[in-house]
Amino acid sequence: MRQVGRFRLVAEVKRGDRITTYRGYDPQEERFVIVKLASIPATQEDPALERLRKEGEIYRKMDHPNIAQLIEIGVEGLYPYLVLEFIDGPGLRQIIRDYGPLPQDIALFCLIDLLEGLQFIHDNHLIHRDLKPENLILATEGRLKICDFDLALENTPEATASNRLTGTVGYFAPEAILGEPLSPQSDLFSTGVILYELLTGMRPFKRESAKQEITAITQAPPIALTKVGVVTEPFFEELSQTLLAKHREQRPASARQLLQHIESRLQLPDPEQRQAALAEFVRDPLAYQERPLSERKATPDAVADPAPADKKSPFMWIALALAGLLGGSLYFLVFQPSVGEAPETNKAVMQLPASQPTASGEQQPVAGTTEPDTLAQPQTAVATNDSALVAEPESRKTPAITSPVGQPQQEPPQAPPFAGKHITIHSLPWAYIFVNGDSLGMSSDLGPVYLQAGQHSIAFVNPRLPRLEFTVEISADTPDTLQFDLLPRLGQLQLSITPWAYVYVDGREIKDFSSKTPLILLPGEHSIRLIHPTLGSVEKRVLLKAGELQRLSINLFEETQQ
Repeated sequence: MRQVGRFRLVAEVKRGDRITTYRGYDPQEERFVIVKLASIPATQEDPALERLRKEGEIYRKMDHPNIAQLIEIGVEGLYPYLVLEFIDGPGLRQIIRDYGPLPQDIALFCLIDLLEGLQFIHDNHLIHRDLKPENLILATEGRLKICDFDLALENTPEATASNRLTGTVGYFAPEAILGEPLSPQSDLFSTGVILYELLTGMRPFKRESAKQEITAITQAPPIALTKVGVVTEPFFEELSQTLLAKHREQRPASARQLLQHIESRLQLPDPEQRQAALAEFVRDPLAYQERPLSERKATPDAVADPAPADKKSPFMWIALALAGLLGGSLYFLVFQPSVGEAPETNKAVMQLPASQPTASGEQQPVAGTTEPDTLAQPQTAVATNDSALVAEPESRKTPAITSPVGQPQQEPPQAPPFAGKHITIHSLPWAYIFVNGDSLGMSSDLGPVYLQAGQHSIAFVNPRLPRLEFTVEISADTPDTLQFDLLPRLGQLQLSITPWAYVYVDGREIKDFSSKTPLILLPGEHSIRLIHPTLGSVEKRVLLKAGELQRLSINLFEETQQ
């Protein structure tokens, strides 16, 4: 097992051009960690090394319960690395995909945690610049944590004016798109997008393409919460509209000012109660949403005691809103993203391998990672004849040689037992290949890899395909080259939609959907949900067979009138 400093590298979870992220283990403290390791020596001049150095320096300053913590910065040989805490809990992106809009009390408590961490960042004269659900993790302890500072900037006009459109489409502030200086209020705009997404399950300026969404951010008002089927207290609508104002002067001056405004308008439970509610939610989100508000352990006092006349209790109107949500909101049940899933940005993102489940039995994202969009759950199968894999034969003894002159029989020298061999692995189409959880790289670039005798897990990850995984047996009779054809093991679905819609397959939004490109899915039954802001939603179920291309045409004008 490879080691960096005292930290053992357990598995690769994210690979970039210059920086690779691993799940690691700290034997000294007996805990899991996240290790970000450069693949180029510190003696070279490279922007990626400079970003890693700056990220480490930023993390040194981030001593706050709502921000991921730095453990160590070092150099292994010539290669710089930094070690971060491993946060046990799902990312907000995963929660939205798995359960749809959050209960409004949970969305509010997440917002408060985010604002408290954000104020600490801004107090240290920094702008995060890449706030999004992928970079926010809800720890099982009941605390939201901010991660990933590789795009953060110092809050100075010189720094912001020279760095233009950098971040994630859909979360840019208008001033970032227009090339104007950024400010803490730019992070507050991203916070408004996140709040909207927590309440509705979709972004406020979502369009058919990234270019249209960028234009909408600068020119179009956000779609009202009521128009996407969400019943909320008017306070949420007002808050959302204020945070998403086109001009930063119209937004709150700081996260602290916004926190004070929320506290002045609402009767909030104390921090311990909020943390208990978040912990209860993350343990079992479905049970939390289905139980009446008055039965939730974290907030009994807030429900039982009426609010003063000059304040509105969030729990009273949240209880009413939840009733509406259960009847009319859009809840999406989805597969958990798997290793190597394509993110919304150009940053490669991976989930933790299945070898490290959390206490709840689910795989969880790590600090500084995002939830990927296009891969389904892994499947395990034994490689068939098309892979030319056979079981290891029983050992056979060579017959003894008899001397022609009657001398005793002699055994010939025995060959050493089979230990393994070098195997070349190919796939069609290309894929990143993982053997026993370790990345080998792209299939088109691989040379032979030595595999010991016995069973091995080989996984194939392509951003356009569901993740496929096979168990193979390596023996003396295994061919030197293994070819895996992936598409015949999958099904294809070509959707034609009139006029257009946001497309969710098994609850997972399909980014950059095109009716010209078939969706590639695992064989079996799938739920297709189409959502239009004004026409409503339609849900269909399709059954795909391996190797099948199925076509489905849906007219929302007709379907929504039925």
